[in-house]
Amino acid sequence: MNKLPIKSFFLFLISVLLISCGKDTRQSQSNLTSPLDDETKFARSVYGEKTDVLLKGDFTAAGKSDVLAGVVKIKVNDKQYWIEKGGVIEKDKDGWKTLLNLDSKLSSSKGELISQVNAKNGYILRINDKTKPITFTVTMADENGKGASDEATIKWNSKNDAYELASDNETSIQ
Repeated sequence: MNKLPIKSFFLFLISVLLISCGKDTRQSQSNLTSPLDDETKFARSVYGEKTDVLLKGDFTAAGKSDVLAGVVKIKVNDKQYWIEKGGVIEKDKDGWKTLLNLDSKLSSSKGELISQVNAKNGYILRINDKTKPITFTVTMADENGKGASDEATIKWNSKNDAYELASDNETSIQ
């Protein structure tokens, strides 16, 4: 009996095993994450590393790229979120800028929208994309993500080039 074919087979088998063991073909975490787009980078520079892009579009109906971004506590559905903080950012010729800020206070590019206490638990945010420009309804949240204030509707005013409260809102959210 010739032992050469058996030795050759085992030598071949060992070579295949050694070659395959030395090579890691799994993707590393860095290969799985894609580079951040400009709007996400800007939003995270404003609201922190946990910020996500929630919606993209032309919210102001001015032909510009707008993004709703926020630190989401709970996503109720595609049109309602409990956010810790967030806002609307827009890209113009000079780069990204904040148009609406939903942080401890509600503010636009022109200043505070309303006299209010700090929103320590964030906001319940509803998106009304059936209107052009898009409007947002916000309520301060309690520690359980339930509404803890009156609702305020925020709309784009193209004459003032800023977000403002809809005229039927109260003068303060408490």
